[in-house]
Amino acid sequence: MSKDSGDVIDLPYAKVSVERQLELIQSILAIYEETEKGVSRRDVAPIVTLAVDNVSRCVGFWISIGVLERAEGSRYQPSEDFIQVLSSDNDLREALQKHILESWIGSLIRLKSKIKPKFDVNELKDSIAKAFKTQTGKKASECRINTLFDLLTEIKLIAVLDDIVTFIHDSSESDKTTRKILEIPNDKDIILLEIHSNIYAIDREALVCYIEREGKSVSDKLRID
Repeated sequence: MSKDSGDVIDLPYAKVSVERQLELIQSILAIYEETEKGVSRRDVAPIVTLAVDNVSRCVGFWISIGVLERAEGSRYQPSEDFIQVLSSDNDLREALQKHILESWIGSLIRLKSKIKPKFDVNELKDSIAKAFKTQTGKKASECRINTLFDLLTEIKLIAVLDDIVTFIHDSSESDKTTRKILEIPNDKDIILLEIHSNIYAIDREALVCYIEREGKSVSDKLRID
């Protein structure tokens, strides 16, 4: 983690969407790569069409988890730690996965997943709220916790189906992970999946609904008849 983040704990700003905040991170990275200098709020605000004050409100969270750090003259730049992670992962979301796993948020989810692999949405939200209050002495905003959930699902750290949370990424297991469809029986309503050498039977209709809702289209289309 970046030394600039220290022991500060924060949650994402709720009045700017996760998509826009990821655009903000990408813009700061692009400007820094081009100039090799810290990026001011006024530099980046027009690029992502945000008010200057909202840039400040957004970056607090990203500084707290060590993705960004403060530079001279009230400017921001990507942390050295995050640049190193990003250099081996061209995709921003994959780099954020690995970086957030090292934050208090990732530690909390990893510990909960070791106790049980799946848990209720409200249970995880309550754990986050309690951890935040313990560390800061402040009550966590429900809107900010919801925005954090949006971020975690967007970068594929967690999946939420029927109010049940599954932790779907662990950097320590990433090289060993195998996720593949073993069988799609045409005469049955189940699909067999192999994940980490374990075989799971999943309702075909439930899986298709989940993929349609959470998946992203690709150029080569696959079809399940």
